[in-house]
Amino acid sequence: MNHESLSRTANTYIEPCARINQIDNDPVQRRAFEELGARGIVTLQDAPGCSTAVVRKLDKQLIEEMNKIEPNCLISFADFNVDMGEAVHPFLQITAQEALARAISSRGEKLIVNSAYRTIAQQLFLYNRYQAGECEITAAAPPGKSNHQSGLAIDIADPEGWIPYLEANGWRWLGEWDRPHFDYIGDGTRDIGGTAVLAFQRLWNRYNPNEQIDEDSVFGLATEEKLNKSPVEGF
Repeated sequence: MNHESLSRTANTYIEPCARINQIDNDPVQRRAFEELGARGIVTLQDAPGCSTAVVRKLDKQLIEEMNKIEPNCLISFADFNVDMGEAVHPFLQITAQEALARAISSRGEKLIVNSAYRTIAQQLFLYNRYQAGECEITAAAPPGKSNHQSGLAIDIADPEGWIPYLEANGWRWLGEWDRPHFDYIGDGTRDIGGTAVLAFQRLWNRYNPNEQIDEDSVFGLATEEKLNKSPVEGF
């Protein structure tokens, strides 16, 4: 993969998120998600459309499994003063979630969130589209390599208006390169990437006893193959 359109930080890549946010929250793109019910079982590799909302039910299972492996691994901020689209998963690590609460309280206005936590299913969906040259996605990190899988990232509207409030509470604006994007860089964070992969591996093995894969927390070729073959409506 050519990473020229990605910014690298440690072991992760930061994607330019504006196009991804646009298609994720576009009602026309979400139509494919809404029509899935009439199509029977659809795997991730064959999922239609461009919005990651198409894998939302599988995402829910993955997030629930992560919190079984590591209690309170991801904490919801859905009850904050926020507005968000269909494809947004309102989850963060607990220290980032608490810092976001303080920032919203300080400004006293509703925060419009275009993206937050992204599961490995969403990331593989985006990566597949990027590799195929579809959906005008100019860059997408491989699964496990996007900072949106850290539980420490958000994309929002009106970033300039929120900068002083978020930065005062441990969030860092990525800047003009990716204007909607903020990362939490305060204390108390941890790497949850392995937990996300292990959650899928456990979920797959539970429902596919004759096609077991290693539960090693590593996103290798076998894990990618099985994730591509997973039903977007969940197991």
